[in-house]
Amino acid sequence: MSASLLIVGLGPGTPGALTTGTAQLLQAAPLVVLRTRRHPAVKHLALSGEVRSFDALYEQAEDPGGLCEQIATEILDLAAVVQGLVYAVPGHPSVGDATVSCLLRRAPERKIRPVVEPAVSFVDAACAAMQYDPLAGLQIHDPLALPSPDRINATVPLLLAPVHDRRAAAAAQNVLLARYPTDHRVQLVPLAGAADQGPQRSVPLHAVGSTDDAWDEDHLIALWVPALAPVRDVRSPATMREIMARLRAPDGCPWDREQTRQTLKRYLLEETHEVLDAIDGGDITELRDELGDLLLQVYFHAQIAAEDAAFTFADVVGTLSEKLVRRHPHVFGDQAVTDAKQVLANWEQIKQSEQRAKGKERSSLLDRVPLSLPALAAAQALGERAAEVGFDWEALPGVLDKVTEELGELQRAATAEHRAEELGDVLFVLARVGSWLGVDVEDALRRANRKFRARFGEMEAAARLDKADLASLSAVEWDRMWNAAKQMA
Repeated sequence: MSASLLIVGLGPGTPGALTTGTAQLLQAAPLVVLRTRRHPAVKHLALSGEVRSFDALYEQAEDPGGLCEQIATEILDLAAVVQGLVYAVPGHPSVGDATVSCLLRRAPERKIRPVVEPAVSFVDAACAAMQYDPLAGLQIHDPLALPSPDRINATVPLLLAPVHDRRAAAAAQNVLLARYPTDHRVQLVPLAGAADQGPQRSVPLHAVGSTDDAWDEDHLIALWVPALAPVRDVRSPATMREIMARLRAPDGCPWDREQTRQTLKRYLLEETHEVLDAIDGGDITELRDELGDLLLQVYFHAQIAAEDAAFTFADVVGTLSEKLVRRHPHVFGDQAVTDAKQVLANWEQIKQSEQRAKGKERSSLLDRVPLSLPALAAAQALGERAAEVGFDWEALPGVLDKVTEELGELQRAATAEHRAEELGDVLFVLARVGSWLGVDVEDALRRANRKFRARFGEMEAAARLDKADLASLSAVEWDRMWNAAKQMA
């Protein structure tokens, strides 16, 4: 390494929390770069060299949380030309400061040797104020570099520090509201420990970003988010697993305890079709609810399997995650693809390799079509699998000619059994027409059914208004009402 960089911490706030060693290093440095001047200890520092800060950068940025890489670049550029550069951050450099994490990650590629000086951290001050032992479990994050909401464990206390201003608080609040209830009460904790900073304040999470009087030029604040009771952590998959286990427990719900894989099959089908109805109906709230009901079936089957020591919900998620990564080498690896068609071809090739490795290689292309698939959807899938190896018509007119041929055979069928067979052939060829047109035949028929329901409902409503008996209508009256209904739905 040809250059060095000294990274120090200013402690949680009071001048007395600044270590003697750090004070001496700052005094002797030719250039001190402060992440921010908004720290109570800064005005007490005896500095002989040049002092810079990134406050202007933070104030101008639309997204302060995205500045870590830019700050790291500027610090590394300076360290390459300024011998003895000191970068000073609030608290302890190694605790919750995203800019330091960026520096430590990128310094080796610039042949710069970073040295981190020990300091008193915000964790020390916050845990002392909250009278909490961090060894009992604590999450610590920079408020401007929070992970995605699903990476936060809401059943473990969360410390965000330092929160310099309302904008930083609002940025953190946006992430936290996606993970915690809006009325969850959080603590605003003065970090410097001085008596004049006043006591902690408890506010609901939804009010954090609008608490203007909490942020003061000389005061550092930590945001302490208490743990949720597991039963309140309703957004967590772990909570859902616990609820499912409780329902299946010996003293749980009698109905849930009686269910088996076989008895649940009907509900799995029902919930799947209710999801489809919600999609077709365009009701996004209904879709959210129905997806939850469908997900319940996944948890149900996973819980039964866990009771049998077969597999767990974590195994289900793990298997799926590994499969998605493995089958997307163009995303998670270095394979190149040009279009979606190539993606599907690669997917099938990888899938076949996996089946061979398991000793489950299918003897027929058609084995990939599930036996329990609805008949019309299965017909389309079977035809498409056969077409993959060339068993298909050369063009759409040939398929349409086949429809005409099959309709003729249906008309000539003399027995009920023969008519059923020929009608099946007609439907199968119509499924191929759907594939040639790029239409999902199952979806097309659902739409037709929905349209018929709506139009027949219009006729029923019209008949009620006219006080007419549907069963006594003539063919002419039916035609008239049907044509009127077509204008309405």
